[in-house]
Amino acid sequence: MSCLVINRAGLVPGNVRLCLICAVCITTFCIGGCGLFYHSGPVGLSMASLTEARVFDRRGNGFGLPMVKLSAGSGRLAAEVASTPLQAATGLMYRARLAPDGAMLFVNPASQRVAFHMKDTRMPLSCAFIDSNGAVLEIYAMLPGDETPVASASDDVRFVLEVNRGWLERHGVAVGSRIMVTE
Repeated sequence: MSCLVINRAGLVPGNVRLCLICAVCITTFCIGGCGLFYHSGPVGLSMASLTEARVFDRRGNGFGLPMVKLSAGSGRLAAEVASTPLQAATGLMYRARLAPDGAMLFVNPASQRVAFHMKDTRMPLSCAFIDSNGAVLEIYAMLPGDETPVASASDDVRFVLEVNRGWLERHGVAVGSRIMVTE
């Protein structure tokens, strides 16, 4: 899945603006490069919680991405963090499958309106647009290969979580639910 950013002039393709993931560089440094702090319980999804989270696998799913553990509804996820503009633009494109409790977490540099599409993505996904406090704002079902941008209604999106289609519903995640970083 790749992403588009919406500005006042309209949609700007992800390969031109690469989702404006400037803050991802900070996340790359904090998650991938510096000593991380361990915390004992779940905390709300935020830039601070991501930088304090214990990264349990810096290589990710064989794709070289750092990973964090998330709690969402009744479920737990192992989420790859898209931490460079290229990783954000590529997302889950070209992959044959996603682990049953696997996910990809995109971090926006600031709260903003976003749009995602499924170009070259082979599996059906559910996509949650999340605010800076970890609250789910919107959920969309995404079809493999669909290049039609799915834009957020809100301009308060800080994170985007992609999971296997139906995972959110099976675990009771709905609009208003909170996504938490766990140990």
